[in-house]
Amino acid sequence: MDPLLGRLVTFYKRGGKTLLVGGRPGTGKTTLALQLSQALDPKTVTVISTRMSEELLLKQYPWIKEYAPRIRIFDFRLSSAEVLVEKFIEGARAEDGLLVVDSLDTMLRVMADSEARKVENTLTAIAASQSDTRTILTSELIAGFEASSTPIEFAVDGIVELEMHVRDGRIFRKALLRKLRGSVIDRAEFPFTLSGAKIRSFDAYREPRLKPPAESIEKKSGSALGRARSKASMDKAFGFFEKGSICLIEFEPIVPLTAVMSFILPVLSRFVNEGGSAYLLPPQQLGPAELSQIIPELVTTEGLAERLRVWVDVPGFSEPYFWTFTPQSPESDFSNADRVRSELRERSAAGGVFVVRSLDRVEGMFPNRLGEVKGELLRSIGAGTAMGDVNVIISSSTAGLLGSISAMSSRHIKFEAQSGAVVVYSVKPWTRSYLVRSASSVTLFPHLFVIE
Repeated sequence: MDPLLGRLVTFYKRGGKTLLVGGRPGTGKTTLALQLSQALDPKTVTVISTRMSEELLLKQYPWIKEYAPRIRIFDFRLSSAEVLVEKFIEGARAEDGLLVVDSLDTMLRVMADSEARKVENTLTAIAASQSDTRTILTSELIAGFEASSTPIEFAVDGIVELEMHVRDGRIFRKALLRKLRGSVIDRAEFPFTLSGAKIRSFDAYREPRLKPPAESIEKKSGSALGRARSKASMDKAFGFFEKGSICLIEFEPIVPLTAVMSFILPVLSRFVNEGGSAYLLPPQQLGPAELSQIIPELVTTEGLAERLRVWVDVPGFSEPYFWTFTPQSPESDFSNADRVRSELRERSAAGGVFVVRSLDRVEGMFPNRLGEVKGELLRSIGAGTAMGDVNVIISSSTAGLLGSISAMSSRHIKFEAQSGAVVVYSVKPWTRSYLVRSASSVTLFPHLFVIE
């Protein structure tokens, strides 16, 4: 079941409850109320609506037709406050029923102030006294527990607030659990998207499990199939890295590094498996022990020995693709790396090298000499680009040279953490945003789900 809906269904299991769903117009209040009424599976659903008839409701939400015989629609636009209270009481007393009021404040707004306060107090008393009633109220005037809160907000058992904001032409939505009386709120925010007149919320990103070598070998053919399927979705979303391109992959420090690397490592490995060569200067957090588990599952034996080099700063590992040197100076270190990439380029059937470098790692080698580091890095990238290399720079959003790399990059992809979930999108060129769903292991492409 959807994570948000599952949490609210659990809330309702403890007897009759009243839930207030608040938010600005267009955030999905009605959608959530109807989906929750379906998930609770009552015998009858009474919908008191301020804006649509049964015909319009079925047209806007066609997926509810499968349980439409259990739904009774009351169009408040054609009635009065007295009939509203009457229908509310009738719905509240229905056996194994559920009452949806959409929306409460819209109803009160068309009444005189004195009448509106009287109706609100009456509905509040009914909601509080019917211990077996399951009720969902929607509202556009929710204000949490601030001074402007209405009496109904204190009387209800639960409050869910839906938010929507637009950033760089992209819509992001989330649900906030403000109150769930009698329940522990172990997760208060759920990012979600609206698609097909339905809400789909997102689980928090979970770190994938590193497989031991034996298990990796046994499942290698299955992993290849998973990589091929996931790769197709990645290409569709962002396109593939082209020869001579410079791609910046930026991530917030709170984004799990596995989400970023599971985006990159399979692309690098495919490049090697198809006859190309690759060079990797990994982030500090990804050490030789972890790399020695991940890389052999992705790259062929021939590729490991001949066409792949991974820089590590810990000697003593016998893997043929590991390359170790002690940092001396920006000029000498970049010269050494250029020499290795030149050798790899000669062995590459693709005519270029897939080069992946962690900007934070490069800066960390010489933190007090960033001016020299910048000059050598830009020179190395420019030279590689001229020879057909694919240059990928991984960088946290706090790296000192991020702006310089962004200015020269042809592609800029960003990873963000939102309420425990991971979102990825390209700012250059512009793309839609995608949820990064946890992969079964760090060696596989993550699954992407478009956010609408």
